[in-house]
Amino acid sequence: MVVDRSNVKYSEEADNPYAGEEADEEKLIQEIGRVNSIVDGFLDASSRVVHSPLDDAYLDAFHTNCLVSVSLSLFHRLS
Repeated sequence: MVVDRSNVKYSEEADNPYAGEEADEEKLIQEIGRVNSIVDGFLDASSRVVHSPLDDAYLDAFHTNCLVSVSLSLFHRLS
């Protein structure tokens, strides 16, 4: 692979050469944005398929609260 180094500039503030211009920076930002949206979509879809332990704990607590509520209402009716 041949690398074109014609647009390599040298920064006077630092001792490191850097390549690219503002257009390249914008392309990189757009690409990172696309990757982030893909990752967000994957996490959203995977959370619908495989529930997290926090979701399971919430559902267990909700189920327990419903059982207690039903038990108390039956107890009051029978008393």
